[in-house]
Amino acid sequence: MYVREATPEEGALAEPKESACDRCGSTSDLRLIVFRGRIRYVERTVCDECAETLFESFIDTGTEH
Repeated sequence: MYVREATPEEGALAEPKESACDRCGSTSDLRLIVFRGRIRYVERTVCDECAETLFESFIDTGTEH
């Protein structure tokens, strides 16, 4: 797994598309998160707290080599 800081260009793409968090309904500190796969693309507007929760869950998922 490769983890790095977002570039300014990537940060600009994180502008939310909804007015409330898709998970908890919060209306503050929103951002857009995106998961890209080979054949699917998913994006969600979430607040900072939910974004960190989802990000940590993603990172903590083990991978087998």
